[in-house]
Amino acid sequence: MSNNHHLQTVSRWTPVSTLACVVSALLWLFLVPARAKFDASVVAIAYAGIEYSWYATTVELPDGNVKFAPFSKHCRKPFTSLPQFWSNVLMQPIFYTLYRSLVSSTYWRIILYPFDAWLFEIICGYFLMFLYGGYNPAWFYVGDDVYCHGNIKMAHGKLWLLLGVVIEVTAPFMDKLWLAVLPMLANLPVSPIF
Repeated sequence: MSNNHHLQTVSRWTPVSTLACVVSALLWLFLVPARAKFDASVVAIAYAGIEYSWYATTVELPDGNVKFAPFSKHCRKPFTSLPQFWSNVLMQPIFYTLYRSLVSSTYWRIILYPFDAWLFEIICGYFLMFLYGGYNPAWFYVGDDVYCHGNIKMAHGKLWLLLGVVIEVTAPFMDKLWLAVLPMLANLPVSPIF
């Protein structure tokens, strides 16, 4: 991601943007099953930490590529964004929960994960561009291997593959965490929309 991209402060928000966000949030709130909401929230929090750390441990090269250099004095400023977080919350019921249920083989989930991640970036990237008048405040890739108006970068395929492995390794933890949280939700005095 271009480090200067998120420094733009021009607001391009419109009333249509507000309506689209409200409708998206209501659809998520009333149509997404409880487990998928839980998964999406945990994934969004985890990814915010991953992205923040990724920025803090990488150097952006002049050609727009990024080099892992955790101890370099030229590392980028740590960064994540609210639009990135909400994109994950709203869309991970599809790109995490549904994806895991549709692709039953662990091996194939890992192999296909880069395509899942790129599809997420395309859909969310264009949705954010719609909301922000052609500007994606969450990410913008640069370089020769960038497509879809800066929303995907092919070189990140190996990183998405690694993330697919991490997801598969941590999935049993997610299941245990859900089973621990479920009784707490049942004991709330007010029934949450789950």
